[in-house]
Amino acid sequence: MKYAPPEAVVKITVREGQGNWRFSIENIGTHIPEEAIPKLFEAFCRVDTSRSCQTGGNGLLF
Repeated sequence: MKYAPPEAVVKITVREGQGNWRFSIENIGTHIPEEAIPKLFEAFCRVDTSRSCQTGGNGLLF
């Protein structure tokens, strides 16, 4: 959401079933390009290579 455009939609769903909770987060507005999906969980990988340390993001989530 930090880098999404103002009109982007993020859908958050929480469901309970059989003593468990299921959380689902869906980005409806901004999509990950198809060619970036295989690298989705690689540390330090960025889809938008124009970003620098000044604008934030190093490919890791904390």
